[in-house]
Amino acid sequence: MPSLATAILTVRVDDAPARRANLDAALARLARMPAIGVLVVEQGSLPAPASARSAFAYNPGELRTGWGLNVGALAAGADILVFGDPDVLPPSTLDTAVAYAARGWALVKPTRGRIVVPAPEVARVRAMGREGAMVARSIAGEPEDDVLCGGWFVIRAATFARLGGFDERFPDGFERLALSWRVERLRVATLELDDEPAIRLAGAPRDDDGAARALQSSLDGLDDDALARLAQVQAQSGGRRDKYRPSPGSAGR
Repeated sequence: MPSLATAILTVRVDDAPARRANLDAALARLARMPAIGVLVVEQGSLPAPASARSAFAYNPGELRTGWGLNVGALAAGADILVFGDPDVLPPSTLDTAVAYAARGWALVKPTRGRIVVPAPEVARVRAMGREGAMVARSIAGEPEDDVLCGGWFVIRAATFARLGGFDERFPDGFERLALSWRVERLRVATLELDDEPAIRLAGAPRDDDGAARALQSSLDGLDDDALARLAQVQAQSGGRRDKYRPSPGSAGR
């Protein structure tokens, strides 16, 4: 039976062993949600895991999260898209969020707030599967801010296209902030569930990025019509799988 929705993650599993371990933990939880298919967009040199549908997108540089997720959105072929961060455990409310999107909500956030699992406890939380989230909530983890399109969220594919997808000009992580801002500016009908917080497994908060702030500042000055036109252009040009692959005959130039 076809999946109601497709969950999309993008990784470079050769960047760090912890990233692959977190991805495997996320996939194990998603396997318990049969209504949600899974697509992993791999940007590095190692193959994506056999336990999920995969797509390879050539990228010799640093992880480009927004671009990789856009590639996945084009390849998914689903009416409902579920975007995830492999360092954040898929919440148990993901199925519920998909059901709300199927009823017509444009975007559904399945969690409220976020806590970080202390580094010494990460392996234990990974290994416990479904029960790991309950253990994580009992640990005195550090709370941190979460944005609407951070971690995991569910969005209708037509809405994602209207927003222009993720803005591929932003560095890794900041594309989610930019999409959250765009959701608010374009007045997307949004539902936020509050049954549980998001659980992040690893990594320190990202440093502020001056280039990202300057780019966002330039977008702040756009009126609604200009922003809508930009979204149309980005929806047509984003998610090209061979964006970072050298063109034939370019070697040695």
